[in-house]
Amino acid sequence: MPAFARNLVAIALGLVFAALALAVWTAIGDDRRAPPNPPIAVSEFEGPLHTVWLQYASDAQDITGRAQADFLRGLGPGTRVAITVGGAEQAQALRVWLAGQRLDQSLSSRLTVVEAPGPLTPWTRDRALFVRSGDDLRLLVPPEPDPLWVRRHNDWAAVPLLAAAVGRAKAIELPLQFDGGDLLLLDDAVVFGANLWAKNAARGYATPAELGAALVKWLGRPAVCLGDRDGDVPPYHIAMYLAPVGPKAALVGDPRLSRAVTGPAFAPGDLSADDGSVLVADDGTPTQAQFDRAASDLARLGWRVERVPVVAFDSRTYITWTNAVAETGPSGKRVYLPQYAVDDRPVPLSAANQALRTLDRIGAAAWIRHGFAVVPVRVAGVWPHHGTIGCLVAVLRRGR
Repeated sequence: MPAFARNLVAIALGLVFAALALAVWTAIGDDRRAPPNPPIAVSEFEGPLHTVWLQYASDAQDITGRAQADFLRGLGPGTRVAITVGGAEQAQALRVWLAGQRLDQSLSSRLTVVEAPGPLTPWTRDRALFVRSGDDLRLLVPPEPDPLWVRRHNDWAAVPLLAAAVGRAKAIELPLQFDGGDLLLLDDAVVFGANLWAKNAARGYATPAELGAALVKWLGRPAVCLGDRDGDVPPYHIAMYLAPVGPKAALVGDPRLSRAVTGPAFAPGDLSADDGSVLVADDGTPTQAQFDRAASDLARLGWRVERVPVVAFDSRTYITWTNAVAETGPSGKRVYLPQYAVDDRPVPLSAANQALRTLDRIGAAAWIRHGFAVVPVRVAGVWPHHGTIGCLVAVLRRGR
């Protein structure tokens, strides 16, 4: 072969090898630049409970202890539990409390206790949103609260410590002012009220739809807004008036249904945690219209809506059977449901307590109709402080 021919062959082979090398490096580069696993919100109602998070504060146990104990006692044996506490003394107080509730042995092999700077509140649900990225967990938190709000700030600081303790998890701050309870995370949607948009309008979201687009990016689900402006729907956390019970099926609170049992101006005898005033049900037409608007918006979006009792006292205080913790799976469906009536035997039941007992039965029957086994959780001390069991428990992971 002439020399020039050999040179041409060598050049050609060189170009082939160069092309192959370029293809390999390009493939490696593309792999390195591949986007991470898309976010998938941890559903609040669908799937078995894998890991749940509670927060223990010994000075709140007169308020929350009974509800937390009922919930922990009702958990299946495979559910893992993480509990954050405000330091070593609180960790010891937790151990004493668990032993007193006879929960120490049943939880011993599946309990993670996380010591954080204290003091803490007992509320976990509002501290973060929970999103999977592959097998990793992301705890999405709002911006840092004012350090002068000591307990809330300590709660916020506890989240990354919790993430480190449960493994394959990290906390990420969102440029969004929110409580976790402002959003309802489902398998196929994220539902929020227009009040969340009102909280964040100054952050550049001109409409609820613009906020919804940001939520899709962060949570990996289509976003659905109830109401068009602040005040269209109840102004507090969405689970206070809405609970999904199946695909595009929901229970929505209706004050009329409670009033049919309690009569007008229901006053169960509890005092406001804010100012100590006697709590009296709000029977006003504007409040009723907010609950009706939430129900009608869902129905317009193709949801099957069943109305259930709710008693609204003010913008943050409710007696409600929608703010619950639910799970579904191969072993069936179960709901950890608030129970408000107090068993005050041998003293005869008061008229208010009799009404609450009737409402407890009506609320439980609604869940039972949708196939759920009901685990009652006593929340008589909790609700005047603006929450129920759904506020005391955050679901970190679902599935087995």
